[in-house]
Amino acid sequence: MRPCLFAENATRSARRFRLAGLAVVALLAAGCGDPAAQPGPAAPVPSRGGEFSIGMGGIETLDPARVNNLNESFPVQQLFDGLVQFGDDLAIQPCLARSWNLSEDRRTFTFALVENARFHDGRVVEAEDVVHSFERLLDPKTGSPAADFLSIIEGAKSFQSGRSAHVAGLRAASPHQFEVTLTEPYQPFLGLLAIQYTKIVPRDADTTPDFGRHPIGSGAYRFESWSKEGGLTLTANDSYFQGRPYLDRIRLRDLPRDDEVRRFRDGELDYLAASPTEFDELLRERRFALTKRPLITLTYLGFNLRRPPFDDVRLRRAIEFGLDRGAIANALDGREIPAGTILPPGMPGYDPSAAIYRHDLARARELMAAAGFPDGRGLSEFRLVAGRLPGHEALLDEMTRQFAQLGIRLHVDSTDDFDDYLNQLKTADLFILGWSADFPDPDNFFEPIFRSGARCNFGHYENASLDALIDDARHKSDKLDRLKDYRYMERRLLEDAVVAPLFHDASRHCFKPSVKGLVVGPLGMCFVPMKRVYKIEQ
Repeated sequence: MRPCLFAENATRSARRFRLAGLAVVALLAAGCGDPAAQPGPAAPVPSRGGEFSIGMGGIETLDPARVNNLNESFPVQQLFDGLVQFGDDLAIQPCLARSWNLSEDRRTFTFALVENARFHDGRVVEAEDVVHSFERLLDPKTGSPAADFLSIIEGAKSFQSGRSAHVAGLRAASPHQFEVTLTEPYQPFLGLLAIQYTKIVPRDADTTPDFGRHPIGSGAYRFESWSKEGGLTLTANDSYFQGRPYLDRIRLRDLPRDDEVRRFRDGELDYLAASPTEFDELLRERRFALTKRPLITLTYLGFNLRRPPFDDVRLRRAIEFGLDRGAIANALDGREIPAGTILPPGMPGYDPSAAIYRHDLARARELMAAAGFPDGRGLSEFRLVAGRLPGHEALLDEMTRQFAQLGIRLHVDSTDDFDDYLNQLKTADLFILGWSADFPDPDNFFEPIFRSGARCNFGHYENASLDALIDDARHKSDKLDRLKDYRYMERRLLEDAVVAPLFHDASRHCFKPSVKGLVVGPLGMCFVPMKRVYKIEQ
Protein backbone atom coordinates (compact mmCIF):
# COMPACT_ATOMS: atom_id res chain seq x y z
CA MET A 1 0.00 0.00 0.00
CA ARG A 2 2.03 2.89 -1.23
CA PRO A 3 0.52 6.36 -1.16
CA CYS A 4 2.25 8.64 -3.63
CA LEU A 5 2.19 12.22 -4.74
CA PHE A 6 1.00 11.41 -8.25
CA ALA A 7 3.13 8.46 -9.44
CA GLU A 8 6.04 8.57 -7.01
CA ASN A 9 6.22 6.15 -4.10
CA ALA A 10 6.42 6.78 -0.38
CA THR A 11 7.09 4.82 2.75
CA ARG A 12 4.30 4.33 5.24
CA SER A 13 6.40 4.90 8.34
CA ALA A 14 8.59 7.83 7.35
CA ARG A 15 5.72 9.33 5.36
CA ARG A 16 8.01 11.09 2.90
CA PHE A 17 8.88 10.75 -0.75
CA ARG A 18 12.04 9.83 -2.54
CA LEU A 19 11.94 11.76 -5.78
CA ALA A 20 14.27 10.37 -8.41
CA GLY A 21 12.63 11.69 -11.56
CA LEU A 22 11.47 9.83 -14.63
CA ALA A 23 14.09 7.12 -14.27
CA VAL A 24 12.32 5.75 -11.21
CA VAL A 25 8.79 6.42 -12.46
CA ALA A 26 9.38 4.69 -15.78
CA LEU A 27 11.22 1.77 -14.21
CA LEU A 28 8.10 0.53 -12.50
CA ALA A 29 6.72 -1.38 -15.44
CA ALA A 30 3.85 -3.78 -15.78
CA GLY A 31 2.38 -6.34 -18.14
CA CYS A 32 3.52 -9.50 -19.82
CA GLY A 33 4.58 -10.34 -23.33
CA ASP A 34 7.64 -8.10 -23.38
CA PRO A 35 9.80 -8.43 -26.50
CA ALA A 36 12.69 -9.47 -24.29
CA ALA A 37 10.61 -12.38 -23.10
CA GLN A 38 9.37 -13.35 -26.56
CA PRO A 39 12.32 -14.77 -28.49
CA GLY A 40 9.99 -16.14 -31.20
CA PRO A 41 9.64 -19.52 -32.87
CA ALA A 42 13.39 -20.08 -33.17
CA ALA A 43 14.15 -19.30 -29.55
CA PRO A 44 17.78 -20.00 -28.67
CA VAL A 45 18.65 -22.43 -25.91
CA PRO A 46 19.51 -20.42 -22.76
CA SER A 47 23.21 -20.42 -22.01
CA ARG A 48 25.21 -19.24 -19.03
CA GLY A 49 27.48 -16.25 -18.97
CA GLY A 50 27.50 -12.52 -19.42
CA GLU A 51 26.21 -9.71 -17.29
CA PHE A 52 23.16 -7.47 -17.18
CA SER A 53 23.79 -3.74 -16.71
CA ILE A 54 21.10 -1.27 -15.67
CA GLY A 55 20.98 2.34 -14.52
CA MET A 56 19.30 2.50 -11.12
CA GLY A 57 19.87 5.06 -8.40
CA GLY A 58 18.45 5.97 -5.01
CA ILE A 59 19.56 2.70 -3.37
CA GLU A 60 20.54 3.11 0.28
CA THR A 61 19.86 -0.31 1.81
CA LEU A 62 19.65 -3.94 0.73
CA ASP A 63 17.88 -5.03 3.92
CA PRO A 64 14.43 -6.38 2.90
CA ALA A 65 12.73 -5.20 6.09
CA ARG A 66 13.96 -1.64 5.55
CA VAL A 67 13.35 -1.22 1.82
CA ASN A 68 12.36 2.40 1.30
CA ASN A 69 11.73 2.71 -2.43
CA LEU A 70 11.09 0.50 -5.43
CA ASN A 71 14.61 0.76 -6.82
CA GLU A 72 15.87 -0.87 -3.63
CA SER A 73 13.35 -3.65 -4.16
CA PHE A 74 14.97 -4.75 -7.42
CA PRO A 75 18.30 -5.98 -5.96
CA VAL A 76 16.49 -7.32 -2.88
CA GLN A 77 14.43 -9.58 -5.17
CA GLN A 78 17.64 -11.08 -6.55
CA LEU A 79 19.52 -11.43 -3.24
CA PHE A 80 16.72 -12.90 -1.13
CA ASP A 81 13.90 -15.41 -1.47
CA GLY A 82 10.56 -15.55 0.30
CA LEU A 83 8.44 -18.49 1.26
CA VAL A 84 6.46 -17.97 -1.96
CA GLN A 85 6.79 -15.87 -5.10
CA PHE A 86 4.60 -14.35 -7.79
CA GLY A 87 4.37 -16.01 -11.18
CA ASP A 88 4.12 -14.02 -14.41
CA ASP A 89 0.32 -14.12 -14.05
CA LEU A 90 0.58 -13.05 -10.38
CA ALA A 91 -0.40 -16.53 -9.18
CA ILE A 92 1.34 -17.62 -5.96
CA GLN A 93 4.12 -20.14 -6.57
CA PRO A 94 6.39 -22.10 -4.20
CA CYS A 95 9.84 -20.78 -3.39
CA LEU A 96 11.54 -21.52 -0.05
CA ALA A 97 8.29 -23.25 0.88
CA ARG A 98 7.73 -26.26 -1.39
CA SER A 99 4.14 -26.68 -0.18
CA TRP A 100 1.65 -25.40 2.40
CA ASN A 101 -1.78 -26.11 3.83
CA LEU A 102 -4.42 -24.15 5.68
CA SER A 103 -6.29 -25.25 8.79
CA GLU A 104 -10.05 -25.77 8.80
CA ASP A 105 -10.66 -22.47 10.56
CA ARG A 106 -8.48 -20.86 7.84
CA ARG A 107 -6.25 -19.13 10.37
CA THR A 108 -3.15 -21.34 10.51
CA PHE A 109 -0.80 -21.83 7.56
CA THR A 110 1.72 -24.68 7.73
CA PHE A 111 4.66 -24.42 5.33
CA ALA A 112 6.99 -27.28 4.39
CA LEU A 113 10.36 -25.74 3.56
CA VAL A 114 12.70 -27.04 0.89
CA GLU A 115 15.61 -28.78 2.56
CA ASN A 116 18.42 -27.82 0.17
CA ALA A 117 18.16 -24.04 0.31
CA ARG A 118 21.21 -22.33 1.80
CA PHE A 119 22.16 -18.80 2.67
CA HIS A 120 25.11 -17.35 0.80
CA ASP A 121 27.42 -18.15 3.73
CA GLY A 122 26.54 -21.86 3.45
CA ARG A 123 24.05 -22.21 6.31
CA VAL A 124 20.82 -24.13 5.65
CA VAL A 125 17.62 -22.05 5.60
CA GLU A 126 15.46 -23.27 8.49
CA ALA A 127 12.12 -22.49 10.07
CA GLU A 128 13.81 -20.56 12.89
CA ASP A 129 15.13 -18.14 10.25
CA VAL A 130 11.56 -17.59 9.04
CA VAL A 131 10.33 -16.91 12.59
CA HIS A 132 13.17 -14.45 13.12
CA SER A 133 12.56 -12.71 9.80
CA PHE A 134 8.91 -12.02 10.60
CA GLU A 135 9.54 -11.01 14.21
CA ARG A 136 12.31 -8.70 13.01
CA LEU A 137 9.95 -7.10 10.49
CA LEU A 138 7.35 -6.54 13.23
CA ASP A 139 9.85 -5.23 15.78
CA PRO A 140 9.48 -1.44 16.21
CA LYS A 141 13.27 -1.21 16.59
CA THR A 142 13.62 -2.35 12.96
CA GLY A 143 11.44 0.49 11.75
CA SER A 144 10.09 -1.45 8.79
CA PRO A 145 7.58 0.45 6.62
CA ALA A 146 5.75 -2.87 6.18
CA ALA A 147 5.24 -3.77 9.84
CA ASP A 148 1.51 -3.09 9.44
CA PHE A 149 1.23 -5.92 6.94
CA LEU A 150 2.01 -8.65 9.48
CA SER A 151 0.04 -7.17 12.36
CA ILE A 152 -2.72 -9.68 11.54
CA ILE A 153 -0.50 -12.46 12.96
CA GLU A 154 -1.68 -13.66 16.35
CA GLY A 155 0.33 -12.00 19.11
CA ALA A 156 1.90 -9.40 16.83
CA LYS A 157 0.43 -6.40 18.63
CA SER A 158 1.40 -7.75 22.04
CA PHE A 159 4.96 -8.23 20.77
CA GLN A 160 5.09 -4.77 19.24
CA SER A 161 3.92 -3.15 22.46
CA GLY A 162 6.57 -5.00 24.49
CA ARG A 163 4.08 -7.11 26.43
CA SER A 164 5.58 -10.35 25.07
CA ALA A 165 9.09 -11.34 24.03
CA HIS A 166 7.99 -13.27 20.94
CA VAL A 167 5.09 -13.39 18.50
CA ALA A 168 2.76 -16.16 19.65
CA GLY A 169 1.49 -16.90 16.14
CA LEU A 170 4.94 -17.76 14.75
CA ARG A 171 6.28 -21.27 15.32
CA ALA A 172 9.11 -23.44 14.04
CA ALA A 173 7.49 -26.87 14.36
CA SER A 174 10.67 -28.55 13.06
CA PRO A 175 13.77 -27.37 11.17
CA HIS A 176 11.82 -27.46 7.91
CA GLN A 177 8.24 -26.82 9.02
CA PHE A 178 6.98 -23.33 9.80
CA GLU A 179 3.56 -22.37 11.14
CA VAL A 180 1.89 -18.98 11.27
CA THR A 181 -1.48 -18.34 12.94
CA LEU A 182 -3.57 -15.27 12.14
CA THR A 183 -6.04 -13.48 14.36
CA GLU A 184 -8.72 -14.05 11.71
CA PRO A 185 -8.97 -15.54 8.23
CA TYR A 186 -7.28 -13.25 5.72
CA GLN A 187 -7.38 -14.40 2.12
CA PRO A 188 -4.61 -12.11 0.73
CA PHE A 189 -2.06 -13.34 3.29
CA LEU A 190 -0.07 -15.52 0.88
CA GLY A 191 0.38 -12.52 -1.40
CA LEU A 192 1.99 -10.64 1.48
CA LEU A 193 4.61 -13.38 1.73
CA ALA A 194 5.75 -12.76 -1.85
CA ILE A 195 6.51 -9.04 -1.56
CA GLN A 196 9.95 -7.51 -1.10
CA TYR A 197 9.65 -6.88 2.65
CA THR A 198 8.89 -10.46 3.70
CA LYS A 199 12.03 -12.08 2.32
CA ILE A 200 13.78 -14.51 4.63
CA VAL A 201 17.02 -13.39 6.27
CA PRO A 202 19.43 -15.31 8.53
CA ARG A 203 18.44 -15.40 12.18
CA ASP A 204 21.60 -13.46 13.10
CA ALA A 205 21.00 -10.66 10.57
CA ASP A 206 20.78 -8.06 13.34
CA THR A 207 24.24 -8.98 14.64
CA THR A 208 25.81 -9.06 11.16
CA PRO A 209 27.86 -5.87 10.74
CA ASP A 210 26.15 -3.43 8.37
CA PHE A 211 23.73 -6.05 7.06
CA GLY A 212 21.99 -3.52 4.79
CA ARG A 213 25.25 -2.79 2.97
CA HIS A 214 26.67 -6.33 3.00
CA PRO A 215 23.61 -8.60 2.90
CA ILE A 216 23.50 -12.36 3.19
CA GLY A 217 20.47 -13.89 1.51
CA SER A 218 19.51 -17.17 -0.11
CA GLY A 219 18.60 -15.83 -3.56
CA ALA A 220 19.87 -16.61 -7.03
CA TYR A 221 22.43 -13.79 -6.79
CA ARG A 222 24.78 -12.91 -3.99
CA PHE A 223 26.34 -9.63 -2.97
CA GLU A 224 29.72 -8.91 -4.57
CA SER A 225 30.55 -5.22 -4.16
CA TRP A 226 29.07 -1.74 -3.77
CA SER A 227 30.89 1.54 -4.32
CA LYS A 228 30.13 5.02 -5.56
CA GLU A 229 32.39 4.56 -8.55
CA GLY A 230 31.55 0.99 -9.53
CA GLY A 231 27.93 0.86 -8.43
CA LEU A 232 26.29 -2.27 -7.02
CA THR A 233 27.38 -5.66 -8.34
CA LEU A 234 25.62 -8.98 -7.72
CA THR A 235 27.15 -12.27 -8.77
CA ALA A 236 25.57 -15.64 -9.58
CA ASN A 237 24.95 -17.97 -6.65
CA ASP A 238 26.54 -21.24 -7.81
CA SER A 239 24.81 -23.13 -4.98
CA TYR A 240 21.30 -21.79 -5.57
CA PHE A 241 18.77 -24.50 -4.71
CA GLN A 242 16.79 -23.97 -7.94
CA GLY A 243 19.94 -24.12 -10.05
CA ARG A 244 22.57 -21.53 -10.90
CA PRO A 245 21.13 -18.51 -12.75
CA TYR A 246 22.21 -17.95 -16.35
CA LEU A 247 23.89 -14.57 -15.96
CA ASP A 248 27.23 -14.25 -14.21
CA ARG A 249 26.59 -10.75 -12.88
CA ILE A 250 24.09 -7.95 -12.51
CA ARG A 251 25.47 -4.42 -12.34
CA LEU A 252 23.44 -1.43 -11.13
CA ARG A 253 24.80 2.06 -11.76
CA ASP A 254 23.59 5.36 -10.31
CA LEU A 255 23.92 7.59 -13.36
CA PRO A 256 22.81 11.07 -14.41
CA ARG A 257 19.83 10.75 -16.72
CA ASP A 258 21.59 12.01 -19.86
CA ASP A 259 24.49 9.65 -19.19
CA GLU A 260 22.12 6.72 -18.69
CA VAL A 261 20.40 7.29 -22.04
CA ARG A 262 23.72 7.74 -23.83
CA ARG A 263 25.14 4.55 -22.36
CA PHE A 264 22.06 2.59 -23.39
CA ARG A 265 22.32 3.87 -26.95
CA ASP A 266 26.02 2.99 -26.99
CA GLY A 267 25.35 -0.56 -25.77
CA GLU A 268 26.85 -0.18 -22.28
CA LEU A 269 23.47 -0.74 -20.58
CA ASP A 270 21.07 -3.57 -21.34
CA TYR A 271 17.87 -1.85 -20.23
CA LEU A 272 16.42 1.64 -20.16
CA ALA A 273 13.24 2.93 -18.54
CA ALA A 274 12.30 5.50 -21.18
CA SER A 275 10.32 8.71 -21.12
CA PRO A 276 7.63 9.07 -23.83
CA THR A 277 9.95 11.19 -25.99
CA GLU A 278 12.88 8.81 -25.57
CA PHE A 279 10.65 5.84 -26.31
CA ASP A 280 9.43 7.37 -29.58
CA GLU A 281 12.99 8.20 -30.64
CA LEU A 282 14.27 4.69 -29.87
CA LEU A 283 11.28 3.17 -31.63
CA ARG A 284 12.24 4.98 -34.83
CA GLU A 285 15.80 3.68 -34.59
CA ARG A 286 14.60 0.05 -34.82
CA ARG A 287 17.66 -1.18 -32.93
CA PHE A 288 16.01 -2.19 -29.65
CA ALA A 289 13.18 -4.27 -28.22
CA LEU A 290 10.56 -1.90 -26.80
CA THR A 291 7.29 -2.30 -24.94
CA LYS A 292 4.80 -0.11 -23.08
CA ARG A 293 2.87 -1.50 -20.12
CA PRO A 294 0.34 -0.24 -17.52
CA LEU A 295 1.05 -0.37 -13.80
CA ILE A 296 -1.20 -1.47 -10.95
CA THR A 297 -1.62 2.10 -9.76
CA LEU A 298 -4.26 4.80 -9.47
CA THR A 299 -3.89 8.55 -9.25
CA TYR A 300 -7.11 10.18 -8.13
CA LEU A 301 -8.73 13.44 -7.10
CA GLY A 302 -9.91 13.21 -3.52
CA PHE A 303 -12.65 15.23 -1.82
CA ASN A 304 -12.61 16.23 1.84
CA LEU A 305 -16.06 14.93 2.62
CA ARG A 306 -16.13 16.69 5.99
CA ARG A 307 -15.92 20.10 4.34
CA PRO A 308 -19.05 21.54 2.71
CA PRO A 309 -20.01 21.66 -0.11
CA PHE A 310 -18.22 18.35 -0.80
CA ASP A 311 -20.61 16.56 1.51
CA ASP A 312 -23.13 16.97 -1.36
CA VAL A 313 -22.85 14.05 -3.79
CA ARG A 314 -24.38 16.17 -6.58
CA LEU A 315 -21.42 18.55 -6.57
CA ARG A 316 -18.96 15.66 -6.53
CA ARG A 317 -20.73 14.03 -9.45
CA ALA A 318 -20.71 17.34 -11.31
CA ILE A 319 -16.93 17.44 -10.99
CA GLU A 320 -16.69 13.81 -12.15
CA PHE A 321 -18.63 14.64 -15.33
CA GLY A 322 -16.63 17.83 -15.79
CA LEU A 323 -13.27 16.05 -15.84
CA ASP A 324 -11.77 15.36 -19.26
CA ARG A 325 -9.41 12.53 -18.36
CA GLY A 326 -8.07 12.23 -21.90
CA ALA A 327 -6.94 15.85 -21.80
CA ILE A 328 -5.32 15.21 -18.42
CA ALA A 329 -3.35 12.29 -19.88
CA ASN A 330 -2.33 14.45 -22.84
CA ALA A 331 -1.09 17.12 -20.43
CA LEU A 332 1.29 14.46 -19.11
CA ASP A 333 2.62 13.80 -22.65
CA GLY A 334 0.35 10.78 -22.93
CA ARG A 335 2.48 8.74 -20.57
CA GLU A 336 -0.51 7.81 -18.40
CA ILE A 337 -3.73 5.86 -19.06
CA PRO A 338 -7.01 7.75 -18.42
CA ALA A 339 -8.86 6.11 -15.51
CA GLY A 340 -12.58 5.66 -15.06
CA THR A 341 -12.32 2.99 -12.37
CA ILE A 342 -10.66 2.59 -8.99
CA LEU A 343 -9.11 -0.81 -9.70
CA PRO A 344 -6.47 -0.58 -12.44
CA PRO A 345 -5.86 -2.89 -15.40
CA GLY A 346 -3.95 -5.97 -14.25
CA MET A 347 -5.57 -6.03 -10.82
CA PRO A 348 -7.90 -8.98 -10.16
CA GLY A 349 -11.44 -7.62 -10.25
CA TYR A 350 -10.69 -4.87 -12.78
CA ASP A 351 -13.92 -4.13 -14.63
CA PRO A 352 -13.77 -1.40 -17.32
CA SER A 353 -17.58 -1.39 -17.50
CA ALA A 354 -17.64 0.09 -13.99
CA ALA A 355 -16.63 3.48 -15.40
CA ILE A 356 -19.83 5.55 -15.16
CA TYR A 357 -18.51 9.06 -15.73
CA ARG A 358 -17.76 10.36 -19.21
CA HIS A 359 -16.74 13.92 -20.00
CA ASP A 360 -20.12 15.70 -20.24
CA LEU A 361 -20.10 19.42 -19.46
CA ALA A 362 -23.85 19.76 -19.97
CA ARG A 363 -24.56 17.03 -17.40
CA ALA A 364 -21.97 18.54 -15.04
CA ARG A 365 -23.64 21.96 -15.21
CA GLU A 366 -27.06 20.42 -14.58
CA LEU A 367 -25.76 18.82 -11.40
CA MET A 368 -24.06 22.06 -10.34
CA ALA A 369 -27.40 23.84 -10.63
CA ALA A 370 -29.23 21.05 -8.80
CA ALA A 371 -26.73 21.40 -5.95
CA GLY A 372 -27.56 25.11 -5.76
CA PHE A 373 -24.46 26.42 -7.55
CA PRO A 374 -25.41 27.28 -11.16
CA ASP A 375 -22.24 28.15 -13.11
CA GLY A 376 -20.36 28.08 -9.82
CA ARG A 377 -22.28 30.95 -8.27
CA GLY A 378 -22.19 30.84 -4.51
CA LEU A 379 -18.95 28.81 -4.38
CA SER A 380 -15.80 30.19 -2.81
CA GLU A 381 -12.32 29.38 -4.08
CA PHE A 382 -11.31 25.78 -3.29
CA ARG A 383 -7.87 24.75 -2.06
CA LEU A 384 -6.26 21.83 -3.91
CA VAL A 385 -3.18 20.11 -2.43
CA ALA A 386 -0.91 18.15 -4.75
CA GLY A 387 2.63 16.86 -5.16
CA ARG A 388 5.42 18.78 -6.84
CA LEU A 389 6.76 16.16 -9.25
CA PRO A 390 7.83 15.90 -12.90
CA GLY A 391 4.88 16.96 -15.04
CA HIS A 392 2.89 18.35 -12.12
CA GLU A 393 2.66 21.89 -13.49
CA ALA A 394 1.02 20.81 -16.75
CA LEU A 395 -1.36 18.53 -14.86
CA LEU A 396 -2.39 21.21 -12.38
CA ASP A 397 -2.81 23.80 -15.13
CA GLU A 398 -5.14 21.42 -16.96
CA MET A 399 -7.10 20.66 -13.77
CA THR A 400 -7.47 24.39 -13.07
CA ARG A 401 -8.74 24.97 -16.63
CA GLN A 402 -11.28 22.17 -16.40
CA PHE A 403 -12.63 23.35 -13.05
CA ALA A 404 -12.94 26.88 -14.45
CA GLN A 405 -15.29 25.53 -17.12
CA LEU A 406 -17.67 24.68 -14.28
CA GLY A 407 -17.24 28.08 -12.69
CA ILE A 408 -15.05 26.65 -9.91
CA ARG A 409 -11.91 28.53 -8.88
CA LEU A 410 -8.91 26.62 -7.50
CA HIS A 411 -6.03 27.71 -5.32
CA VAL A 412 -3.27 25.13 -5.74
CA ASP A 413 -0.66 24.33 -3.07
CA SER A 414 2.00 21.84 -4.18
CA THR A 415 4.77 20.26 -2.15
CA ASP A 416 7.47 17.62 -2.57
CA ASP A 417 7.47 16.60 1.12
CA PHE A 418 4.93 14.02 2.26
CA ASP A 419 4.86 15.21 5.88
CA ASP A 420 4.00 18.69 4.64
CA TYR A 421 1.41 17.16 2.32
CA LEU A 422 -0.29 15.35 5.21
CA ASN A 423 -0.33 18.52 7.27
CA GLN A 424 -1.88 20.51 4.41
CA LEU A 425 -4.58 17.87 3.95
CA LYS A 426 -6.10 18.98 7.25
CA THR A 427 -7.29 22.23 5.67
CA ALA A 428 -7.57 21.19 2.01
CA ASP A 429 -10.82 20.93 0.11
CA LEU A 430 -9.40 18.71 -2.63
CA PHE A 431 -6.23 16.68 -3.08
CA ILE A 432 -4.43 14.61 -5.70
CA LEU A 433 -2.87 11.35 -4.57
CA GLY A 434 -1.38 8.31 -6.23
CA TRP A 435 -1.70 4.74 -4.97
CA SER A 436 0.56 1.88 -6.00
CA ALA A 437 -0.19 -1.75 -5.13
CA ASP A 438 2.18 -3.73 -2.94
CA PHE A 439 0.47 -7.01 -3.75
CA PRO A 440 -2.13 -7.89 -6.38
CA ASP A 441 -5.32 -8.03 -4.36
CA PRO A 442 -8.21 -5.52 -4.37
CA ASP A 443 -8.04 -5.38 -0.58
CA ASN A 444 -4.78 -3.48 -1.05
CA PHE A 445 -6.88 -0.62 -2.48
CA PHE A 446 -10.19 -0.82 -0.64
CA GLU A 447 -9.23 -1.33 3.02
CA PRO A 448 -6.56 1.40 3.43
CA ILE A 449 -8.26 4.07 1.29
CA PHE A 450 -11.99 3.64 1.91
CA ARG A 451 -12.57 1.86 5.22
CA SER A 452 -13.82 4.21 7.94
CA GLY A 453 -10.88 5.54 9.92
CA ALA A 454 -8.26 3.77 7.77
CA ARG A 455 -4.81 5.34 7.84
CA CYS A 456 -4.96 6.51 4.22
CA ASN A 457 -8.65 7.44 4.12
CA PHE A 458 -7.69 11.09 3.66
CA GLY A 459 -11.15 12.04 2.35
CA HIS A 460 -12.76 10.90 5.64
CA TYR A 461 -15.28 8.65 3.90
CA GLU A 462 -17.44 6.75 6.39
CA ASN A 463 -19.87 4.01 5.44
CA ALA A 464 -20.63 1.24 7.93
CA SER A 465 -22.21 -1.04 5.33
CA LEU A 466 -19.16 -0.74 3.05
CA ASP A 467 -16.88 -1.41 6.04
CA ALA A 468 -18.74 -4.67 6.62
CA LEU A 469 -18.37 -5.62 2.96
CA ILE A 470 -14.62 -4.92 3.05
CA ASP A 471 -14.19 -7.04 6.17
CA ASP A 472 -16.29 -9.86 4.74
CA ALA A 473 -14.37 -9.92 1.46
CA ARG A 474 -11.03 -10.15 3.31
CA HIS A 475 -12.23 -13.38 4.92
CA LYS A 476 -13.77 -15.15 1.95
CA SER A 477 -11.93 -18.05 0.33
CA ASP A 478 -13.92 -18.28 -2.89
CA LYS A 479 -12.07 -16.18 -5.47
CA LEU A 480 -15.00 -15.48 -7.75
CA ASP A 481 -17.23 -14.56 -4.83
CA ARG A 482 -14.59 -12.15 -3.52
CA LEU A 483 -14.15 -10.45 -6.90
CA LYS A 484 -17.92 -10.10 -7.22
CA ASP A 485 -17.93 -8.30 -3.85
CA TYR A 486 -15.11 -5.95 -4.86
CA ARG A 487 -16.83 -5.06 -8.12
CA TYR A 488 -20.01 -4.27 -6.22
CA MET A 489 -18.07 -2.12 -3.74
CA GLU A 490 -16.31 -0.28 -6.55
CA ARG A 491 -19.60 0.61 -8.22
CA ARG A 492 -20.98 1.94 -4.94
CA LEU A 493 -17.90 4.10 -4.39
CA LEU A 494 -18.07 5.45 -7.92
CA GLU A 495 -21.79 6.17 -7.64
CA ASP A 496 -21.09 8.08 -4.42
CA ALA A 497 -18.23 9.90 -6.21
CA VAL A 498 -16.01 9.30 -3.18
CA VAL A 499 -12.92 9.88 -5.34
CA ALA A 500 -12.51 10.86 -8.98
CA PRO A 501 -10.10 8.45 -10.74
CA LEU A 502 -7.72 10.38 -13.01
CA PHE A 503 -5.17 8.00 -14.51
CA HIS A 504 -3.20 4.79 -14.17
CA ASP A 505 0.55 4.96 -14.65
CA ALA A 506 2.19 3.50 -17.73
CA SER A 507 5.85 2.73 -18.30
CA ARG A 508 8.06 2.16 -21.31
CA HIS A 509 10.78 -0.46 -21.46
CA CYS A 510 13.71 -0.65 -23.82
CA PHE A 511 15.96 -3.70 -24.04
CA LYS A 512 18.98 -4.70 -26.04
CA PRO A 513 17.89 -7.47 -28.44
CA SER A 514 20.40 -9.79 -26.79
CA VAL A 515 18.38 -9.86 -23.56
CA LYS A 516 16.02 -12.84 -23.32
CA GLY A 517 13.72 -14.30 -20.68
CA LEU A 518 12.93 -10.99 -19.00
CA VAL A 519 9.21 -10.66 -18.23
CA VAL A 520 8.12 -7.50 -16.44
CA GLY A 521 4.91 -8.34 -14.63
CA PRO A 522 2.01 -6.12 -13.51
CA LEU A 523 3.77 -5.17 -10.26
CA GLY A 524 6.74 -3.71 -12.08
CA MET A 525 10.44 -4.15 -12.64
CA CYS A 526 11.09 -4.43 -8.91
CA PHE A 527 9.54 -7.91 -8.95
CA VAL A 528 11.41 -9.29 -11.97
CA PRO A 529 13.18 -12.60 -11.13
CA MET A 530 16.50 -12.16 -12.94
CA LYS A 531 17.31 -15.83 -12.33
CA ARG A 532 15.47 -16.62 -15.61
CA VAL A 533 17.14 -13.93 -17.73
CA TYR A 534 19.91 -14.75 -20.17
CA LYS A 535 21.74 -13.15 -23.09
CA ILE A 536 22.57 -14.31 -26.59
CA GLU A 537 25.36 -13.23 -28.86
CA GLN A 538 24.43 -10.74 -31.58
